[in-house]
Amino acid sequence: MKRFMIQICEGCLNLEGQECHHPECVFCRRATSEVGYLLDILMIRPVINGVRIQPLGQLESNDVDQLQLDVKYLHFDLDATRRERDEMQCRIEELDKPE
Repeated sequence: MKRFMIQICEGCLNLEGQECHHPECVFCRRATSEVGYLLDILMIRPVINGVRIQPLGQLESNDVDQLQLDVKYLHFDLDATRRERDEMQCRIEELDKPE
């Protein structure tokens, strides 16, 4: 895995204004709407279930608790989905066996 750093101005992170005008910012001369889209793609401003979340350093403790609970539910759902998939694969294999 390779790490790299980019410079993003505070205005772009907060999606302020119509366009970035900071020459040192990687998004210089880009529209704010495009910057928001790119930040989402780069997971710099992550979105969970359609809701944009704040970086962990800026979260309240109850927000962190909610995120931890959400992650537990996601793991539960993932495990249940895998079990269902495995069960369906077994059923398909049973149907495909010649009698």
